[in-house]
Amino acid sequence: MSTLKVGTIQDHANSNTAISIDSAGRVTQPAKPAFTVSNTSGAVLGAGDIVFNLAHINNGNHYNTSNGRFTAPVSGLYFFCWSMLHETVDGRSGSFYFKVNGSQSPTTTNGFFDQENDDYRANTSWNQILNLTAGQYVQCYSSVQTYRTNHAWSGFLI
Repeated sequence: MSTLKVGTIQDHANSNTAISIDSAGRVTQPAKPAFTVSNTSGAVLGAGDIVFNLAHINNGNHYNTSNGRFTAPVSGLYFFCWSMLHETVDGRSGSFYFKVNGSQSPTTTNGFFDQENDDYRANTSWNQILNLTAGQYVQCYSSVQTYRTNHAWSGFLI
């Protein structure tokens, strides 16, 4: 049996660190795609695609704050989580889901919120693993207008 001892693995072209292993055996991947975004405080969001305009973490710059899209840099499994505190304008029930390349694909499922009146607020969260091909983009969709929102969306390559 042989042992390979490595502290850092770098890409072959630019010597960027891809994986590091510290003396305790902890592994980090500093270039791993990941993001956490939210909206400006007090934002009113119309029904449709949600654009999160504040990027708190955007490792690799794969999330676009102008159009609300995360574009997969490499093919693989990605974990996404969306949470929101919402109050709809008209008290309707609604749904939200992740869209892939502009439409709900068969692999995305619906989240759902039910609201009986305008004064009702709800905390809702949704998470899902999507198998993406490099270049595909993901965005969040809501079927009803919401206000007094505190939305957050995160995702990363598994």
